[in-house]
This record gives sequence, structure tokens and C-alpha cells, in this order.
Amino acid sequence: MYEVVLAHELRKRGLRVRRQVPVPIEFDGLQFDEGFRMDLLGEESISVEIKSVEKNHPIHPKQLRTHPDLANLQLGLVLNFGLERMKDGITRIVNGLPEPPSPMEEVECGFSRRVAETAEKSKTI
Repeated sequence: MYEVVLAHELRKRGLRVRRQVPVPIEFDGLQFDEGFRMDLLGEESISVEIKSVEKNHPIHPKQLRTHPDLANLQLGLVLNFGLERMKDGITRIVNGLPEPPSPMEEVECGFSRRVAETAEKSKTI
């Protein structure tokens, strides 16, 4: 439910969002079309993993860390809607972000902020 509502709210705000995006992987010389699925892909640059559990678990960021690597992305977000305060359920994962900040970082920061704001609003549903 959170995935559908969050994607809808982000699209209303003019952001490009795709749901359940298959990401191919290669293993042992073979290509697998669906190595995993990203819950959301925002602006073709940010992987979003949605959770709804009572507490954050250390495995969540570890799982997400592989997503941006395999999908050739720099930024990933874990959003846990199961906590009392949404801000406690947001984990940001950055892989190899270049220094100094690139113009894409502005887009990513804006998207991350909108995701957090929209997630907080969507949680009340």
C-alpha cells in the first residue's frame, strides 16, 4: 500500500517514478533478467526500498547497498513506514558520490526531501 501511494504522491509533485523495476544481474557468465526488483526508482537515479516493520534492522541498509551497485546508481533510500516517526525510518545510502557535488546531487537531494515529506504524509493513510 505505501509503495502505491508514495509513487502516486511523488508523480503528483512532478517526479518520474517507476514501481517494481527489474534489475538484471550476471552470475557465472549468465545474465538473469530479474536479479531483484527495486520497490521504486525515482528520477532514473534513486533506488527506494519500502519497509513497514516496528523497528529498523541493520540488514535493511545492507540489502539496499547492493541495489545501487547492481543498478549502476549512486543513491538509495530505505523508508520504514512502521515506526512512530517517519524521520526515524529513513536511511540514505550513497555509493561513490563524487566530490565536489555534481549537479545531479541537487536533483537527488530534492528528490530525497520530497520523498521524506511525501512519505510522512502518506503514512497517515
